[in-house]
Amino acid sequence: MPGPCGTHHGPGGLPGEPDPAWVQPVPDDALSRVLTLPPVPRAVRASRQWVRETLTRWRLADVAEPAEQLVSELVTNAMRHAHDGASVVVLLMYAAGKVRMEVRDRDPVNLPLVKVPASLDVGGRGLVLVEALSDHWGVRVTESGKSVWCELTASPRIPRRTATTCRDETAMACRGEGRRRP
Repeated sequence: MPGPCGTHHGPGGLPGEPDPAWVQPVPDDALSRVLTLPPVPRAVRASRQWVRETLTRWRLADVAEPAEQLVSELVTNAMRHAHDGASVVVLLMYAAGKVRMEVRDRDPVNLPLVKVPASLDVGGRGLVLVEALSDHWGVRVTESGKSVWCELTASPRIPRRTATTCRDETAMACRGEGRRRP
């Protein structure tokens, strides 16, 4: 049985905040990250927060909103349909203008299928959303279970300009120095 998630107080002292052990600091130069989540409902919220924080630090905030929705759907499905009580692993990678997200669980049998839900169905829309929000998605069986993955096209990473550089350039422009037009 999972630990006392309902009574946990996070870093701000508020109930329901993600456990700090789940959300690790993200180095600026990282282009791949891994998050292991316990099979508890609060883990879905923690995964969304982790994805947003990671993509913001990677300067890919333009895809943070759809990526949050995608990780939410994939983690929810992994926890709902993989009844083994094992952890769920989220991988987030960026390369060649693509953000790739994988959610792994230990169930190699129950592979997800896109269904067309009826208007009164309570569930069944998760993969419809994944298909609509991502550029590509798929499922693969792994040695330890399965991986459901999706990709988003992201704008190229642009190096940050420091305040000192901007201030120096502004001062040079005011003095008439720096770039000159031919």
